[in-house]
Amino acid sequence: MQTILLNEQPYQTSASNLAALATELQLPAASAVIYRGQVIPRALWSSTALTSAAEVSFFNLVAGG
Repeated sequence: MQTILLNEQPYQTSASNLAALATELQLPAASAVIYRGQVIPRALWSSTALTSAAEVSFFNLVAGG
């Protein structure tokens, strides 16, 4: 287990990468992630390793009109 900052709150996880964290959190398909200040494309989530104290923010995308 490691502690990361998830949406500015401490969060304990055993996830090793962003894809595993998204699965753990049961995020909807229309989500975006900012990791260490950068938007990470979904195609790179499984290859983006999480590190202790990393800052991660998830956002649900909503279409409007």
